[in-house]
Amino acid sequence: GSDGRIVFWPRAGTAPERIVAAHKAPIAGLAVSPDGRLVASASWDRTVAVTPVGAMTAAGAGAARVFEGHADNVNGVAFLPDGRAVVSAGYDATLRLWPLGEGEAPSILTLPAPLNAVAVAPDGEIVAAGADGALHFVARSGGGLTTRERLDVMPGPVVALAITADGSRLA
Repeated sequence: GSDGRIVFWPRAGTAPERIVAAHKAPIAGLAVSPDGRLVASASWDRTVAVTPVGAMTAAGAGAARVFEGHADNVNGVAFLPDGRAVVSAGYDATLRLWPLGEGEAPSILTLPAPLNAVAVAPDGEIVAAGADGALHFVARSGGGLTTRERLDVMPGPVVALAITADGSRLA
C-alpha cells in the first residue's frame, strides 16, 4: 500500500494473516515467485524487498531481504521463471537483475527513459515499459542484460504490463 506495508490476506476470511512493514514509502509493484514461497515488492523508497511468504506460518521462514541501488523510485518487479532472481524497473531508467543467491552482484542495464513496469515471459525474456511510450525487450546474456529490441507503442508513458502464462501475448 501507500504506507509501505504488504498485507497478506487469506482467500476466505475478513482478517489479514500477516502485515509486513516492507518499505518506507509507497509500494508500486508486487510479484509472487513461481513456487509461491516469496513475494517481491518495488517501492518508491528506491528499494526492492523479497519477503518469504512462509514467514506467516508458525515455523517461520526469516525476514525480508532488501536490495538497494536504484537512484529513483522502483516501479515494477518480477521474478525470473526459475525463481532464482528478481528483475526491477526504476524511474532512474535502469533495469536491474537481482540474483537471490548470497553474495551475487546485480546486473544493471540503463535504458533511454525512466521505467514504469516490467514483465518476464516464461522463456525468461524481460519486457520493460518506458515513460517514453516504448517497450524494451531485454535478454539475459552471460550473466548480464542486453537490449534485444525496442518497440514504440504509444505517444505517452506505458505504465503497466502483463504477460500471458504461455508468453504469447503482452498487454
